[in-house]
Amino acid sequence: MCWVNYALGLRLVWRPSIWHKKTPRRRELLEPADRPRRNWKIAAVRKLSAVKAYGRDVERREKFAQEMSQRLGIAVKAVDSAAEATSDVAIICTATTASQPVVLGDSVSAGTHINAIGANHMRKRELDAATVAKCSRIFVDNIEQSRQEAGDLVLGFAGHEQRWDTVRELSSLVAGICPGRTDSSQITLFKSNGIAAWDLAAAVCVYKQAKERKVGRELPLWQ
Repeated sequence: MCWVNYALGLRLVWRPSIWHKKTPRRRELLEPADRPRRNWKIAAVRKLSAVKAYGRDVERREKFAQEMSQRLGIAVKAVDSAAEATSDVAIICTATTASQPVVLGDSVSAGTHINAIGANHMRKRELDAATVAKCSRIFVDNIEQSRQEAGDLVLGFAGHEQRWDTVRELSSLVAGICPGRTDSSQITLFKSNGIAAWDLAAAVCVYKQAKERKVGRELPLWQ
């Protein structure tokens, strides 16, 4: 379910209608090799012109870039560093297992939207404090959960606790209760940790529809 929210956050917060017409929609991807294929829901909600991908394993990132170039029909380039990946892009997506920042504020350009999904502990983060400080609009799945698990924000807001008052839940944006991006220079962030109850609710819905349509097959897991 969090991967769906990942794409939804991008669709609602990063708005091409206010993006400078001459800016190419390049995307940067930072994640380990076992996760990126699930992340390509992004390509379903935004038309991408090119992608830069970085991971620590050279062989895997090269293989990934080649595979996804063929699958998506756009240029996916494997790069040699996180800094190179995050510079001069419109969208940054992270889903790493890093405990220390891999995205640094100096390499994030004005107008960038960031989707961060990897760090799921209050002492782990993918974004440094400078990156978080540059974000004008920040959205999360659930604020109370984020106070406990979103290390990017817990550590990024250290000494500036009042910034929690500016964080909004994605559901508020979906419902039109609060605005998303309001001008093209803003840096926006969707920090997602995922909520297990949402995964369960989605699974129940899929199971119910499968039963009604008589599709799928029973698996003898507990027999």
